[in-house]
Amino acid sequence: MPILLALLATAAVLIFDPIRQWFIEYKINHSNESYKKSKWFRMIYVPYTSIRDWISISYDYYIDTPDEENLSEKQQPTKIEPEDNLFWYERMEKSKQVRLWIKENTNTFIIVKGPPGSGKEEFILEHTLHNDDKLNKRVLIIECDQLAKARSDNALFKNSASQLGYFPVFTWTNNLSRFIDLGIQGLTGQKSGLSESKETRVKGMFSLSIQAIRHITDKEYSNYVKSVERANRGKPENAKVEILNQEDFLQQHPECKPIVVVTKFARKADTAGNDFIFPMIAEWSSNLVQNNIAHVIFSTADVGSLQHLNDALPNQVFKDISLSDASMTSSKQYVCEQLKLAEGKTANIENCIEPIGGRMLDLQAFVRRVKSGETPNIAITEMINQASELITSFFLENHKIEQGDHNWTTAQVWVLMKMLSKSDKVKYNDLIKSPLFGSSPDTVNTLSTLEKYDLVALKRDKGVLNEITTGRPLFKAAFRNIIKDVYIWKLYETNYLSSLVKIEVDNIQKLENELVQISKLEGKLNGRIDYLVKKIDASTTKIINYEKQISEVGQFTGDKHQKSSSFLGIF
Repeated sequence: MPILLALLATAAVLIFDPIRQWFIEYKINHSNESYKKSKWFRMIYVPYTSIRDWISISYDYYIDTPDEENLSEKQQPTKIEPEDNLFWYERMEKSKQVRLWIKENTNTFIIVKGPPGSGKEEFILEHTLHNDDKLNKRVLIIECDQLAKARSDNALFKNSASQLGYFPVFTWTNNLSRFIDLGIQGLTGQKSGLSESKETRVKGMFSLSIQAIRHITDKEYSNYVKSVERANRGKPENAKVEILNQEDFLQQHPECKPIVVVTKFARKADTAGNDFIFPMIAEWSSNLVQNNIAHVIFSTADVGSLQHLNDALPNQVFKDISLSDASMTSSKQYVCEQLKLAEGKTANIENCIEPIGGRMLDLQAFVRRVKSGETPNIAITEMINQASELITSFFLENHKIEQGDHNWTTAQVWVLMKMLSKSDKVKYNDLIKSPLFGSSPDTVNTLSTLEKYDLVALKRDKGVLNEITTGRPLFKAAFRNIIKDVYIWKLYETNYLSSLVKIEVDNIQKLENELVQISKLEGKLNGRIDYLVKKIDASTTKIINYEKQISEVGQFTGDKHQKSSSFLGIF
């Protein structure tokens, strides 16, 4: 039985892999067309999906793949002419730079960095590739979040197949092979080896896509050779055009290589079992670049994800573009254009969008609220309240996040909020003066995690952490909104001061333990004893001061003068 199943599996690979490779090539070659509306595609695809769903419905209860046909329509971004919108006009030079890197064709591995909501995907697809008729012919888009968020193996297989154009995919065979493997193990005590892990299967899909991409470049080179041979017919030897080898041909014709766009690349997956996806995609992309068969563009909001790329290409110097938020001028113009406001009626709008800054995602949310009937003042107030609720429920509450990613304390976030609410940026050297932080890798790791969730943004000078700013511009207004609420301020200010008390109590215990150990030793250690006693006295004085501030916070009733003494005494 195992031998028969193995033979069937081999036959299936020999039959279906060429079909799958053709579909991957078809998707890449028709990336700028609605290939799913093709009569021939639907003739094969629609009956197949009906049969597939009928067979596999009993095996998978978690299907989180969106309808592919609707997806292709819904995800088409609205075309915005850069000349008519300052927001995109500011990025035109960066868009030209990306196209230039692709046409230079020297190890094209490009990284587009920027905070969430800064329009990275639209910048790459619509304003860099879509406007170039040579570069938009062959584009393969890999949306990492669709893979990382898959809640079951079958959903992961379907999402991977949909991203690559891998067709047909039989998700039910994985469940069947596991069932047979389990039965054989029960009878013989050994596994048959028929079932494969989801990691192996997904890697197999991406490996087949490498073959498909290589076949595309091989076909382009073959067409080039044939065209040169036709041109050389009848010419004398000294007048014939020399035929380039494939490597030189691809180097001189960058438009013949497909462009792979990897979006929403991150350090970790939302589902623990899918953490292999990001290193796997990094390795897969490095193979494409090293084999000179594709250009690769990554977009990411997670600085920590670059470690995967460094591991995959340790000797590669990456070309990177950083996208920042729009200027206030372009933000105002965008909102006024969307709301169709006349020139003289923009004063109130300018005041309302100031807390939003230039974050496109928040500007779009503001526009939707106003269009739905809210006044600009109510819209921005509601957005600030929602951001405040997000901060208190996610960052200030002590709930745990999967995979131990919750490496901050409530008191640490509270200190950052108070400092950033009063200043646009905080020096790292000033932050580590707080007892809750320190000049250690743990502090940097904590700040990096908070940067991942967009609470803060870290700025480095020559690779060294230098400044901390607010991650999402709207959060600055939310910080102030939270702090001015007396009840919330009293709650978290008390928690902050109690954390400082605990630090000093722990320090005293360590010092007392050392004194006990010294008392057991013979010799003159009076100098060390005096030093420890002074440290204990200093910590005791701090505890008395903190407890006094806790009492003042508890008695605070809302008078600003009364509040200032403990509120400003952060350190």
